[in-house]
Amino acid sequence: MKIIPQSFHGFWSSDQNLRVFLWLLIVHVFFLMPFSLLEDTGKFLLSIFFTLLFIAGANAVIQSRRVFILVASVLFLAVFVHWLGWVVEHRTVDILGTATGIVFLLIVIGLLGTMVIGAKNVSLHTIEGGIAIYLLIALLWGQIYLLLERLSPGSFHFAVQDKTPEGTKAALSYFSLVTITTVGYGDVTAVHPLARSFAALEAFIGQIYPVVLLARLVSLEIVSRAERLD
Repeated sequence: MKIIPQSFHGFWSSDQNLRVFLWLLIVHVFFLMPFSLLEDTGKFLLSIFFTLLFIAGANAVIQSRRVFILVASVLFLAVFVHWLGWVVEHRTVDILGTATGIVFLLIVIGLLGTMVIGAKNVSLHTIEGGIAIYLLIALLWGQIYLLLERLSPGSFHFAVQDKTPEGTKAALSYFSLVTITTVGYGDVTAVHPLARSFAALEAFIGQIYPVVLLARLVSLEIVSRAERLD
């Protein structure tokens, strides 16, 4: 049973929690990331959406009190450090914020993956979970690239130079998306050996994941639907 306010129990106890999280994730990854290049108002609105996204992600995977304590603790730390960056402009705060975001994303991916793989009945809800994991992996790798660049500047080469933190974050999020989909336009390239290794691993996951897991989930859902109609 989810540890959530009773007034929201009817809504959040249904499949809607994961569906809402998936749509927030889609909007964030494909539409809102460019707003990180705007002035303070745009970045502030993006930070609010970022907070809502993380809260929705936490609620989508909470299944027990123990999980609630773990996820809520990391969520609080990640959100706190993220907003601390608005008050304290320091490289250490940026690195800590990126690192806590990576830890939170790893936990959500792990818990959501357990729910999807361990599902007894494959449904549209299960497929939505699989798609959410795919997008979360892209988001996670974008944060890993950002951490590498902050720890070792020059780990990536940018065809269009934008030395601002916002420009680097947007470029590496874009690089993660084109890498996991194996498009690779070449306008951002990994230079550091560790960055290259992570990029190669993401490209491998981007090829294997849709074929092995998503295709399997869709096939099982079609079979389950046919059995229900018989």
